[in-house]
Amino acid sequence: MAQPSVRDSLLMAASLIIIFSAMKAASAIVLPFLLAGFLALLAAAPMGWMTARGVPTWIALPTAVLMLLGAVSLFLVLIAGNSGAFAERFPFYQSQLLQQVGQVQTWLGGWGIDTSDYDVRELLEPGAAVAFVGGAFNQARKLLTNGLLILLTVIFMLLEVSALPDRIRRLSTSPLDTELRATRFVQAIRHYLVIKFGISVITGILAWFLCWIFGVDFPLLWGVVAFALNFIPTIGSIIAAIPPVLLALVELGFFPALGVAGGFAAINVFMGSGIEPRLMGEQLGLSTLVVFLSLVFWGWMFGPIGALLSVPLTISGKFALESDPATARYAVLLDSGKPPPTVKMPTARLPDGPPE
Repeated sequence: MAQPSVRDSLLMAASLIIIFSAMKAASAIVLPFLLAGFLALLAAAPMGWMTARGVPTWIALPTAVLMLLGAVSLFLVLIAGNSGAFAERFPFYQSQLLQQVGQVQTWLGGWGIDTSDYDVRELLEPGAAVAFVGGAFNQARKLLTNGLLILLTVIFMLLEVSALPDRIRRLSTSPLDTELRATRFVQAIRHYLVIKFGISVITGILAWFLCWIFGVDFPLLWGVVAFALNFIPTIGSIIAAIPPVLLALVELGFFPALGVAGGFAAINVFMGSGIEPRLMGEQLGLSTLVVFLSLVFWGWMFGPIGALLSVPLTISGKFALESDPATARYAVLLDSGKPPPTVKMPTARLPDGPPE
């Protein structure tokens, strides 16, 4: 295999810069379709399970879509029902936290440590909190305005699932090899999304139970937040633990807050380092550094939704590089260095012979 020249590498880098710049400029259009694609992959799991057991497509499709709509609606209801009450109580939490910060600064001053240059009150201004909450609701409103478009796109994608393998075989000059890579790609993405969804649900339930046991306000809200942020690799679970730990510090004191922090750490270690790697296996084929860098990059490209979809988007880019022999060498930069997983290929259907 010929080595790439400097000219070819620079041309590819320039092409990627143009593509990513166009995607960022058109994020209002690109993001709903990306989100619809990954929601379709998530809904395809129960749909495929039903069709494999003889359920007709006209029953399996609406059932899978209704399950998806039910999960999204439940998430939005839980967030809306609890975030409003938390926003009302926020000034009280803020004043209590400022008092504790003042006590800590006084105690440090008694030891000769000057903290006057660090005005923590500016970080806890009500205006900043209101702006943050307003921005979050504004993003949610934008997603809801595209809700019908996303839903229709998901339905049409699910309708095209059965015809996709045949179209891939017809388009490719090497049908078997292309179908193998496409099947591996779809299996990896679906495997990641389904396992990550289940792990996130269990993480959210454990976080809710932990906050409820310690008596932290709004335990259901922190469970939902832990569920959502668990989709963000590396730092999502850490961010989800900060608000309930601060609330425990304000309401209950130092040692209960330490217990809540230890509980969240135990949940993250048990689920993120114990259960999840066993269920995920080596399906992703991405190095740890690439996963972290993809979080930063896609979060910059598309905001919070990009951070949530960072791993599936990076797997898609890796598959796109592998699909062309001219760019397959660049996919090694994203690889974990471990052999790819085995793929269960669909049984080939032989054409009928001539009539006797």
